[in-house]
Amino acid sequence: MRILHLIFSMQVGGTESMLVDIANCQSVNEKVDIIIVNDEIHEPLLTKLDKAINVIKLKRKPGSKSIFPILQLQTIILKNRYNIIHCHNHNMAGMLLPVFKKRSILTVHTTGVKSVFFSKYKNIYAISQAVANDLKQRADVSSIVVNNGIDFSQIETKKLQCRTERHENFHIVQVSRLNTNNKGQHVLIEAARILKERGVDNIEIDFIGEGKSLDKLQDLVNDYQLDKNIRFLGLRDRSYIYSHLKNYDLLVQPSFYEGFGLTVVEGMAAKIPVLVSNIEGPMEVIEFGKYGDFFEVGNVNCLADKIQEIIQRSENQKAVEMAYEYALKNYSVQSTAKRYLEEVK
Repeated sequence: MRILHLIFSMQVGGTESMLVDIANCQSVNEKVDIIIVNDEIHEPLLTKLDKAINVIKLKRKPGSKSIFPILQLQTIILKNRYNIIHCHNHNMAGMLLPVFKKRSILTVHTTGVKSVFFSKYKNIYAISQAVANDLKQRADVSSIVVNNGIDFSQIETKKLQCRTERHENFHIVQVSRLNTNNKGQHVLIEAARILKERGVDNIEIDFIGEGKSLDKLQDLVNDYQLDKNIRFLGLRDRSYIYSHLKNYDLLVQPSFYEGFGLTVVEGMAAKIPVLVSNIEGPMEVIEFGKYGDFFEVGNVNCLADKIQEIIQRSENQKAVEMAYEYALKNYSVQSTAKRYLEEVK
């Protein structure tokens, strides 16, 4: 089987990470190509792809009206006779000839998507039940749920050890694009301010990621005099993240909307506690509170209360082991890749 994955850009994000993992799994037994339409590529991410995968860069300028990349795309598809054209952006169908519909599928990676292109695909897949529910409610579109997944073998796990034996501070990590409108990093900073006012000043927070909200977040840290408590580590590749998650006491995901919650699964895979806002995607990942903690979305006082509660309670190895086993059973990339192949064969 010849499989083509189509995506507009290859930056650092959940969609791109999922694509790399799935393509690597599929390439073991299938011929896999990836076409990146726009000239927006994080080259280190491509080094994670198996060498058997053929990566084609169209190098279109984002928003370009030029017809040449479209013609180039059709030529490549016709020449290679792909059995499956797997699109990872809903509007990708606008670049495909109608004759390709019977071979084209779409994976929707987030909530809030309403598109005129849904009818252009043979099948539509959702990365979580939360995304499937949103598609049905927002666009009256039925989809097939194939849970997102990660490669558990790449993530180093935390060993149970009393915090006082390691360090006096409580280490928190937040991993995502720095975009407060979506990811809500400012909510975590506000919670840190409240905790400091309560006398809880032994917390250290690392933000991993880059984005347009960096200056705003740094200003908040300076205004609240939290520069000794909060660090911005910038962009880090997955190798760094997967080897360092185990060093933290808690992963916090304060998003306002999230179709899944890949970093939450990664935290569970590293066997560290996770704390998420009570929105559909992350709540689904933690089985609605069974395998992680949650707080009311956007409520800084609620987040501060929950962090303080987690700091004060003893580490529970059984709880993180149960969360790990649940995540492994439901969110392994091997299962995700296998499910897609079963769907399209």
